[in-house]
Formats: sequence, structure tokens, C-alpha cells
Amino acid sequence: MTAHQSRYWRLACAVAFSALGVEPCIAGRAAGESVVYEITQVTNNKADLSSLPAMIRGRAEANQAAANGKKITTTLTLSTDKLDDDGSAHVLASYHQSMEGISGVAATAFSAAKKFQGTLTPDGRVLPAYDPGVPATLDSHGFYSEAEKENIAAQSMLGTFGNFNTFVAGVVKHPQLKDGDVWHLVVQDAFGISRQYDFSVNASEVSMVGNFSAAHSSMKLMASGRYDSARRLLIDYHEENTYETAAPNGIASSGVSTSTFKLVQ
Repeated sequence: MTAHQSRYWRLACAVAFSALGVEPCIAGRAAGESVVYEITQVTNNKADLSSLPAMIRGRAEANQAAANGKKITTTLTLSTDKLDDDGSAHVLASYHQSMEGISGVAATAFSAAKKFQGTLTPDGRVLPAYDPGVPATLDSHGFYSEAEKENIAAQSMLGTFGNFNTFVAGVVKHPQLKDGDVWHLVVQDAFGISRQYDFSVNASEVSMVGNFSAAHSSMKLMASGRYDSARRLLIDYHEENTYETAAPNGIASSGVSTSTFKLVQ
């Protein structure tokens, strides 16, 4: 089945089952499928750096000021090259980035193309193939191997898509959306701690809220988005994280970070 045929089948299936008032068909992804997301991220962080030695405090404060409020734009392309038995697709991913406020050599280095491998699940979650066992060591010329560079890129995207993937999991758990609906999703984080996310629907838009606290940190997540059940992809998504941390080393920080995802292909 070609990508075009698979897309047509999914659309016809979704329409037919919607008319019956039941959950749309869940089919596997298509080989040769291409998915492109544009991601924008902005962080405003305030850290108390007064406990740092004077010789490095100034540089740390300058770096914080330089990064605060600067928009980072990432264009990510996922190309499926083979299908898995569970309906997921293995993807070859590549992305490039730009950041407000930098130019010249720094901008060129920042925008260098990066790539990694991963999985695009049947419901549209993006799972970069990060392996924590792969060492990140520089060779005698000061470079990482290709495998190490891919692993570093996958690690970066793993964090970027964390809440995005939780949102998708919550939406597909409740496929027949109507205004006023509320439901919950409980997942375990990387440390095995259960976290509850609260979902609701208003004017056909799904919202997700999470409030979390630990011994030295707290975070409030507010997100919203729209899901295309025919393509089985999140077509737009926005999240805002408000956080506070008090690290054991005495450095306290707080701030707000926002991320917006837009499906452009």
C-alpha cells in the first residue's frame, strides 16, 4: 500500500466509523510517509547564581541573560523507511534550528543539520531512539562519532517531545470528543513516579493540565492542541511550563518555558 493509498483508506475508514458513532479504525503507518513539524520554544529563567565563585558567576549570568526570551525554531522532518509489526514505523529524522539574537559563526554552528532514528507510533507519538549506554566521548580531533552525534540529537528530541507524547496518549484514550468532556491519564515518569494529567474539551480544543511537586521542585503544565484522527497526528500543540527548583548545590531557579508544535506536512 502506498502512502497515498494508506492516507485515503484511513480517511474513508474514519468517516465511515464516525457515522456509526464508534471509534475510528486504527491502522498501521505507511512506508514512505513524510511528516514535518515546526517547533518554536522560548524560555525565561531566573536563577540565583550568587553562590557561584566570582570568576565564573559573571559568565554564567551573561549566558542566562543572552538565552532568556530568545525564540528557538526547529524544523523536524520524519521519513518512514520501514514498518514494524505493531503498526509503528521506523523513521529517519533530521532537523535544523535557528535562534534569535545570534549571527555569524555561532548561528552557522547552531543551524547545522542534525539527525537521529526513532519510531512514529500508530497514534502519532514521536519516540527518538536514545540509548543512554552510548558514550559521548570526543576523539583525538575533538569530534564525536556519527553514532554519538545521532544519540545526542535523539536525547535532545526525547525531552522536546515528552509532553507532546503524553498529550497524544491522552487524546486517543478518549476518541469521541465533545465539549464538556473531562478525563484523566496517569503515566509513570522516567523515575517511576506516577503523574496524573487532567484533560478537558472546550470549543473542539483539548486541554491538558498537570501539577507536580517533589522535594526540591514544582511544575505546572498547561497545554492545548488539536488532533487529526484521519492522519493520526497532532496537528497543533502548545504548552506552557511554570517551574521552580531548589538544587542541592544551593542554586535556586524559576521560570516559564513555552513550546509550540505545528504540523506543516
